[in-house]
Amino acid sequence: MKNKNRIIVLGSNGFVGGSVLRLLQKKKYNCIGVSRKKMDFLKISSIKKLSKLIKKGDVVVNAVAIAPCKNLEELEKNLIIIKNIQKGLEEKKIKKYINISSDAVYGDKKIPLTETDIPNSSSIHGLMHCNREKIINFTTNNSIDVIHVRPTLIYGIGDPHSGYGPNLFLKTMKEKKKINIFGNGDELRDHICIDDVSFLIVELIKKKFKGPINLVTSKGITFYKIARIFVNINKEIKIIKLKRKIKKPHGGYRLFNNKNLVKLFPKFKFSKIENKIIDMVENERN
Repeated sequence: MKNKNRIIVLGSNGFVGGSVLRLLQKKKYNCIGVSRKKMDFLKISSIKKLSKLIKKGDVVVNAVAIAPCKNLEELEKNLIIIKNIQKGLEEKKIKKYINISSDAVYGDKKIPLTETDIPNSSSIHGLMHCNREKIINFTTNNSIDVIHVRPTLIYGIGDPHSGYGPNLFLKTMKEKKKINIFGNGDELRDHICIDDVSFLIVELIKKKFKGPINLVTSKGITFYKIARIFVNINKEIKIIKLKRKIKKPHGGYRLFNNKNLVKLFPKFKFSKIENKIIDMVENERN
């Protein structure tokens, strides 16, 4: 795979796409990164550019999206993006297509979610990813292995969004010497490190597999416990509990069963969140 197939990473300047590209380069894969500067998939000119780039036997990793998708305008733009990408890939005999999706495609359950659960999102962000997946499935040749990777909450060095959790806590710890949590911070959620996400995506390139796969640890941790990890690193940091203005997202519970992922990668060990948060703090200090 390393010598024969090129790997084209669309969205190579993004959080996930960039991490995947750097790992591919480190492992000496024959890879090409495509950033927005090279191809703006909101523009129709990107169709011809992508079609010209793609060759028979390529592996495509699609990490292009406006995310998180917060409103109807961004949803519309995401549909334009995926339409232009699919037009650019039209009739191309690629080897494999890996789409970076999200666990947001699922609705909520009081038991751990699995890939057998039918996508039924209640958010615009989830709706965006559901539509991306369907469009890719409908417009990609059946002979091509399509994988929809659905990571849960991703944390780690290089996140541009500062989403609630480790990424935001690191930012406020540095800037304001405090960490804000909503209510008691007792929502139980699954978090996965960006390093684990990119490693698993690269390994999936080599696997004979198609369909959806959840990139999840199956372990739950509360936001309060995450905040405490930061406090244990720096005793000067204060945890501030904010009054909730809305109900707990997902009813305070959103966990997954990762038996399918474990079956694919039985020897893989997930990073410990405590160790990775220490790495994040040290990176900020340096």
